[in-house]
Amino acid sequence: MSTALNFPLGPIRSAITEGLHDAAEVIKQEAIERAPKDTGYLRNTAATAAEGLEAAVGFDGPYAVIQHEEVGFHHQDGEAKYLENACIAKKEVVGQIVAEAIRRSIG
Repeated sequence: MSTALNFPLGPIRSAITEGLHDAAEVIKQEAIERAPKDTGYLRNTAATAAEGLEAAVGFDGPYAVIQHEEVGFHHQDGEAKYLENACIAKKEVVGQIVAEAIRRSIG
């Protein structure tokens, strides 16, 4: 026995994209707070993008990856793995944000 869902997929996909964008913004803000701060340049390069069923958070600059990956650096303000740790810290919130966007779209 099967049950057909009568929801149009277009609005649901749009809601997922919207939810992913909002979730990426939450992760970005957490990552900004965790990113090493010397001049503030790294924190100011944070950006998000969402398209379809994918979203991304990133930092730009010649040393963004080095600052993220090098756990041996001492930071007076911030930490290594700032983006990874932000994702881990906000993983439950991300699911809730996307779920809420879908719920709104199906009424």
